[in-house]
Amino acid sequence: MVLPLVTVGGGDAMHDWYCPFSKLGLLRFDKAIATLVCINAFLVMWAFIALGVWMVWIMHTSRGS
Repeated sequence: MVLPLVTVGGGDAMHDWYCPFSKLGLLRFDKAIATLVCINAFLVMWAFIALGVWMVWIMHTSRGS
């Protein structure tokens, strides 16, 4: 909540995650949620890298067919 906020079109600027987390009562879990999102993003990234490598391998091995 220290960062200066900029809003488009005027009006009161609000922090992006502060408002929904506070309304849902999840503000005390903000770091845990951020950690879960970070871990999920890491796993999804490596899953798609593995999928890409697998697809390249399949294309390479079926090239002679």
